[in-house]
Amino acid sequence: MIAYLTKQFQTVPALMAIYKDIGGQFITTRSNTIKAIKDYNPAAPVIRYTEKFGRYSEGYKVLNRSEAIVTGGPYRNILSKFHGKKYMVFTGTTPSLTVKDIREHHSHFDKLCAIGPRMLQTIEKAALDLEVMQSGYFPFLSFPEKSNKLRHDLLASIKLDVDKKTVVYLPRGEPNGSFDLMMPKFLDAMPNSDFNFIVRPHPSQSVKLHLRDRWRFMKIRQQIRQINNIYLDLNYLRLSELLCIADLVITDGNSPAEESLFYDTPQLLVETDKLSRESIAKVMTSNAATPQEVELALNIYNNGPLTNPSEPDIVASIEGAMVKARDFAAARQENFAFVFGERDTFRQERLIDDLRVFT
Repeated sequence: MIAYLTKQFQTVPALMAIYKDIGGQFITTRSNTIKAIKDYNPAAPVIRYTEKFGRYSEGYKVLNRSEAIVTGGPYRNILSKFHGKKYMVFTGTTPSLTVKDIREHHSHFDKLCAIGPRMLQTIEKAALDLEVMQSGYFPFLSFPEKSNKLRHDLLASIKLDVDKKTVVYLPRGEPNGSFDLMMPKFLDAMPNSDFNFIVRPHPSQSVKLHLRDRWRFMKIRQQIRQINNIYLDLNYLRLSELLCIADLVITDGNSPAEESLFYDTPQLLVETDKLSRESIAKVMTSNAATPQEVELALNIYNNGPLTNPSEPDIVASIEGAMVKARDFAAARQENFAFVFGERDTFRQERLIDDLRVFT
């Protein structure tokens, strides 16, 4: 039997791509993640593991009898209790991953499944006594093919103009995300723009919906009620669908920025005081990253023009990024190759075949 252990909803698309082929049982420690999994795929079996109930928890019982446990997070405290073979499938591109991270947080796995050359290089430098394979990026298995019909249907379903270009804003979560700093600028500027604007808050905000976020999103909805070209997406559409219809993505230099390279989508990257090339380099260096690791992590900022919260004309910056898209095409292609490798599913199939023996 195969179990898929996840605490966070953002790991679900990768694990669901494996489940779709070979089945298994989802286990999570959070009730809101159960709901999110069911919203994503109502047919997927999911139960809760309540840690304070220990071996009496239904989730514990399933994990205890599972021959393989596939997960998207380290979860050392939980996984150490079970004998099944443990697979780590990286469900985000984690550009700031270091050798120290791998040694401290992933040595308890039986197999690490690296997304592509960049991650594989970091893992191999860690020199751990475990299996390592380049597995590809599992969410790509469910990325839709671009088409005018898909674009038309998705935009129509959220009541945006199907004839206009679409900009998608994908900020990181708190505390380092740019949402609080950039969203007021977008709300002020979008009525004067000639494109659709979709904002997709990080799942840590849109799925959990803490009280502060409920009030925040309620206020934003009130503000955009009279603006016909903005849509606030609280997990209604799948991230892969948003990336597929985007003519430009705006990010904080996060995993979606690299995922959008699947479609070679033009980018505009936000830098803030909390999250910038300088702050990332500082944090990685304090985490024992080498200068080369820092340089590779910052390659993401070569994918498009940069902006920041003090930008006086954000609409002009967005339009300029679309015009300059070709100037950054070579950098986007180079970055895709290093982060993900080939544009095929051969590697994903290898891991799925490896897991079939446990079904």
